[in-house]
Amino acid sequence: MRVPAVLMSVLAIITAVSATAAAPADIRKELSSYMEARVRANDFSGTVLVKLGSERLLVQGYGLANREWAIPNTPTTRFRLGSLTKAFTATLILQLNERGEVDLNAGICSYLSSCPKAWQPVTVHQLLTHTGGIPSFTDDPEFVAEGRDPRRRTPDQLIALIKDRPLEFAPGSDWHYSNAGYYLLGRIIERVSGRSYETTVTEQIFQPLGMKSSGYDHADAILEQRASGYAVQDGRVINVPPRDVGWADAAGALYSTVLDLEKWDEALYSDRVLTERSRLRMWTPVRQHYGYGWGIFSGKDSTDGQLQITHDGGIDGFNAHISRFPQSRALVIVLANREDARANVVGQALASILFHQPYDRPVQPLSRVDRATLDRWVGTYEVQASGRWEVTHDGDRLVVRVPDISERQKFELTPVSPDRFRLEDLQVDVEFLSVAGGPATGIKVQQGEKTRSGARVATRPTR
Repeated sequence: MRVPAVLMSVLAIITAVSATAAAPADIRKELSSYMEARVRANDFSGTVLVKLGSERLLVQGYGLANREWAIPNTPTTRFRLGSLTKAFTATLILQLNERGEVDLNAGICSYLSSCPKAWQPVTVHQLLTHTGGIPSFTDDPEFVAEGRDPRRRTPDQLIALIKDRPLEFAPGSDWHYSNAGYYLLGRIIERVSGRSYETTVTEQIFQPLGMKSSGYDHADAILEQRASGYAVQDGRVINVPPRDVGWADAAGALYSTVLDLEKWDEALYSDRVLTERSRLRMWTPVRQHYGYGWGIFSGKDSTDGQLQITHDGGIDGFNAHISRFPQSRALVIVLANREDARANVVGQALASILFHQPYDRPVQPLSRVDRATLDRWVGTYEVQASGRWEVTHDGDRLVVRVPDISERQKFELTPVSPDRFRLEDLQVDVEFLSVAGGPATGIKVQQGEKTRSGARVATRPTR
């Protein structure tokens, strides 16, 4: 596997990087100002940590960990991590590889029982990089409709949802984010180590690093300082049902705090959990900027052109983001206990402030746009250099599929006015064009200084 030269040079000079000088007071002020604006505009609820070198520039809780008892979020509040779990899973697999117990290029059926014939060519490396083609049970309508309580689905029952399905593509030929793939990695860890995933991650990572506020989340456990999870429905904040996330297991069942994740970040600059060779492999992108449990970006694809090692997480009631910048030894962590918190957007803005890059200030959304107006905007638009944007309803909100970003994912359009919306996940402003209050005739898309337009080509999505 070829290791990017930029990554090798970064890790080679890491101890020589001088990033410990005191940050200007105006950066601290701007970070705080942004977060206060975010709370006002979007009712952000969570905790953030921004660090440069050894200096914490912002460590602050916002909103409430529990709304019913008015308990505030703090740096010691425990949040579900969702897919930030995947980096820990990848680390455990690499530890087994270092001991000669797992061959990354071996077929996964070497380590799994009752392995279907279709999975025979899929390797451990391909599970780690989402290139194996195994369909994800989280994309399955039956799985979503019937609930995800692990007391109703054993590991064998979860795997049964996908084991008889054909691969989505030939292994190694494409990329599709797969929670099922990382769930299977958890089964490999258990089979090889002889211990549960929960025990293994605790003994191999959390305990050695002193991450005493991190663990495997069980909904029925009494857990001190655990944040409650919330969602927004019809414009009001609601409790997310206390559903166990054991179904996510090695793909997303862990919890932690910003202070514990800071310890995790520090350990990744040393050999405490992985050798340098394994870390290089983990942070080598294969497809779609993805390595082993991390997204890896550099140059024009990253903040300030620096190497950016990052991941997002989202799971019942929670939203998370982490970005590491080895060249500056900088760290941004956002843990939120609202599904709509857009921790990735918050994290990217905080990183942009840290490195003096442009960013968008939060906008105050409208509380509601009537359904008749939203109906005028539903349809398919041919957008310049982007393809066909499909705008549809999702309850009382609008969502859009942007083909040059993702063929599957839909992004929420947040109303700023009846005809202007914010696609915050992509930092894009969208204006629907019409004549005299009639249906939309087109769309204008603004991203930074770049403007694109598109004509409406169908009143309903084309597929």
